[in-house]
Amino acid sequence: MGKKKKSMKSRSSNKLRNQHDDVLAYLEKHGSITQLDCYRQFPAPITRLSAIIFDLKSEGYHIESVWQKSKNCYGITKFKRYFLRDY
Repeated sequence: MGKKKKSMKSRSSNKLRNQHDDVLAYLEKHGSITQLDCYRQFPAPITRLSAIIFDLKSEGYHIESVWQKSKNCYGITKFKRYFLRDY
């Protein structure tokens, strides 16, 4: 009898759960997060921060966002900064 293989769905849901936990821990420690923070801070960059924020909101976390602007070598760029609120 061989080892039982985990299904692909189970593995991907575990990875997603870890990303949720990583984002939540970062928000609790730093107060806010942007997509650029995700690229810089996590060993496996999180590329769909907005989807994770949506899921966390669905779980009952109070997360707000604001649009911010920044200048780079290509001109002005807009991005969202997400904040964890305690209510």
